[in-house]
Amino acid sequence: MFKKNSVSLEKITQKKDYLEKQLQIVENAIDKILSKDYKLVFPDWIVNFDEQNNLSEIFKKIIQLNSELENQNSIQRQKEWINLGSSQLVDLLNSKNNQVGEDFYSKILKFVINYIDVNQGGMFVIDEEHENHLVQVACYAYNKQKYFNKKIAFGQGLVGQCFLEGEITICKEVPQNYVSITSGLGYSTPNYLILLPLIYDKRVIGVIELASFGELEQHKIEFLEKISENIASLVYNTTSSKKLEKLLLNTQEKSELLQQQEEELKQNIEELQSNQEQTSRQKIEIEQQSLMLRAILDNIPFPIFVKDENGKYLLVNKAQAQILNSRESEIIGKTDANFIKNYVELLEIQKSDRIVVENEEMLSLPLQSFSTTDLTYIFKTTKIPLRNLNTNQINVLGISIDLSDKLTLEKRLLNEKTIHNNNILLDLTGRQRMLSQKIGFHVGLIANGKLNSIPILRKAIDLHDISLKVIKNGGVPPEIDSIYALTRIQDSLLPIIYLIEEAWSEYKKEAENILLIAKNKSESIKSKPFSDSFDKIEIQGENVLLLNDRLVQEVKKINKKLMIDTFK
Repeated sequence: MFKKNSVSLEKITQKKDYLEKQLQIVENAIDKILSKDYKLVFPDWIVNFDEQNNLSEIFKKIIQLNSELENQNSIQRQKEWINLGSSQLVDLLNSKNNQVGEDFYSKILKFVINYIDVNQGGMFVIDEEHENHLVQVACYAYNKQKYFNKKIAFGQGLVGQCFLEGEITICKEVPQNYVSITSGLGYSTPNYLILLPLIYDKRVIGVIELASFGELEQHKIEFLEKISENIASLVYNTTSSKKLEKLLLNTQEKSELLQQQEEELKQNIEELQSNQEQTSRQKIEIEQQSLMLRAILDNIPFPIFVKDENGKYLLVNKAQAQILNSRESEIIGKTDANFIKNYVELLEIQKSDRIVVENEEMLSLPLQSFSTTDLTYIFKTTKIPLRNLNTNQINVLGISIDLSDKLTLEKRLLNEKTIHNNNILLDLTGRQRMLSQKIGFHVGLIANGKLNSIPILRKAIDLHDISLKVIKNGGVPPEIDSIYALTRIQDSLLPIIYLIEEAWSEYKKEAENILLIAKNKSESIKSKPFSDSFDKIEIQGENVLLLNDRLVQEVKKINKKLMIDTFK
């Protein structure tokens, strides 16, 4: 009897020790989970434990909970990785030490390659000199910058196809000799290619090609999609600036040429008047002088004509005959009614002719519309009273300068300049949106106890302030007096900007409050004031983003109208 009791007591003791070990393992597992350490290791006798009791169920639930938390933690780390990379790219794009160009493209490509840990890559943008081609502006591999002048036609190869399709292309079976990666081990063909289209305003303007020996994780692909618009915006503004500089240079050259021609015209008019006086004094030389006058007139590139007191053409040069789309012999003796189809224009011309004849005074018409059967011209015309020595009547000498191309060019230049300024505003608004997101991101980090985000948040708030002031001043720093300030050229945008300024004021107020609480005492981030400010930050931040999107849509609408007006 005593022996049986002894055996039973020994089993109870073993059972008790077994249960205490299980409880200790449960406590250790819970402590690790609470400290966000999800790498739990259980002894085999626990993992394979089949006995049905409360502790075995607890182990199963702990293992399940640990797996779910570890998955959630992995997703959160990936999101933070994406946001951090986006923030660093924004800082790179905003850096004052960077000059936009091929070197800057190489810095951007280097950042992307190093951040997502691939082996090499290239950046291609639309070639301005050769239509339907892409040109390589940057190439980077194994921490070394390489220079190529590679051109690819639209639709040619994987890069050209990606440009036409406008979608991310992933190639897991890379064609042999398509591209080789050079390292210290020699030349090797990568196993994985990803081609990222650069899309701005629904238009593909470039492609980034990245090569690697291993596949990219999904969160890295999401990162590439997120930053592609920022890079595309930079590429677009860079090419737009170059086009505008070229257009300005061309306009300046034409303006100088026009000024030179005006001076030549003045000199020719002086010669004509001198010839007229000489003709009246020396009738013997009339025929010779007439021939010389004819030669001068026909070599002047501006329309010149002489009408009698009744408006009939007595003389026209080649330029005037071309305007009337008739030969000289078909014009002499006829009036403007035979050539001008617009009745209102005809009345204006006849009226100005009568004024010159009746008052015997020179008349200048800064903008005179002149429509023939096929074309409409706009002239700057000067009409001079001229005494006809044969009839002793006052005739009309007319000299015209064709301003049609000049006015069209000035209108296009003004529209292009406004569109360029609007694109700068779009770029600033996009950067402001990123700064708003960055503020919300670092507020979240501070709420999670990461107080090292305090100086970053402070800098983001200051940059947002500066960005808003620059937007209000038409895209230039407020200390510069810009003649292109928004208040002077686009009043329709001001109400939206004022709303953004008002929303930002509330947003900034709560962000400053969070900074104050976090700096005073780290434990205070769990307080109600901090929680209230955190909730308001989310609401006001969303409001700021919505207003930014509204501003972008309004600017794009204005640009669309300007484009239609420019090329109609």
